[in-house]
Amino acid sequence: MKIALSVGLLLSAGCSGDNRVGRTSTTSTNRATSTTEVSSSLDLTFTHTTGKAVGGAVTYDVKVPTLQGIDATIARSVNADLAGTVERFYTLPTHELSQSANGTVKVTATASEARRLDYLALFVRFDYEQDFNGAHPASFVTVAGYDLSNGKRLSIYDMFKSPTSGIKVLAQVSLPKVQALYTGGGLDESSQAIVDEGLKPSAEKFNNFIPEANGLHIVFEPYQVGPYAMGAPEIVVPWSDLQDELSPFGLQLAKSKR
Repeated sequence: MKIALSVGLLLSAGCSGDNRVGRTSTTSTNRATSTTEVSSSLDLTFTHTTGKAVGGAVTYDVKVPTLQGIDATIARSVNADLAGTVERFYTLPTHELSQSANGTVKVTATASEARRLDYLALFVRFDYEQDFNGAHPASFVTVAGYDLSNGKRLSIYDMFKSPTSGIKVLAQVSLPKVQALYTGGGLDESSQAIVDEGLKPSAEKFNNFIPEANGLHIVFEPYQVGPYAMGAPEIVVPWSDLQDELSPFGLQLAKSKR
């Protein structure tokens, strides 16, 4: 499913119930203002925070999810990583700040999708922008997945019996799907070179993944497999194309309830 949200949240879980967000509170400090929203069906809290960082050079407006309702030690591990992931969006190094026309940057980030697969795993998709006061903001996507049995951050390699073999097969079966994203499916030499680079078999190229009922949903970064106008391209690789490569954990995720 494609997500096209600048703000907001899509929740999907393997249980029935009301997914609407409720119980909102606001707190203020000298550095940030935060609003908290709770989804009881997913045991997730979403804290909308605004403030400044990097000596005031970066203004940020972000939404940080927090997991509840599971083992406290596992929840702490997941939540620390989620908070660190969002913080990295706006804690920019000096050499990046120098790219701004006036030395300031505005960062916005939203948790645009959250999925819990049974009690096996949690996947959160973040869409964020860094505005350097140029022609247009730089857009990015990060998907953070977690094994809910231990709080570990998941890699695409965890989906496969053999990381080397599995990632090669994923890259191969992704190629025609990415080529089909181009108008008419035809690529010139320059475009094909971009696609080939963007699909090199490595975790770095495929770590934005979400297991879905019909296959493995892959989200590419802007510019990874095409021009900026393509946005963040998305494909779904059917489980049938990967079934011989999936690890036992990968098979569990493929079969889990949404």
